[in-house]
Amino acid sequence: MTQKQVADKLRVVESCYANWEQGRTEPNIEMLRKLGEIFQVTIDEIING
Repeated sequence: MTQKQVADKLRVVESCYANWEQGRTEPNIEMLRKLGEIFQVTIDEIING
């Protein structure tokens, strides 16, 4: 999935999602929940790898 596709699913701009991936900013808890749903992982897996 591209950054744009994920950003569209989250309803955020692509640069916002790119900043999360690059560690410049962090998503809030609601976005972590949505990311977990998209990638079918737990929030713990997102945070701790």
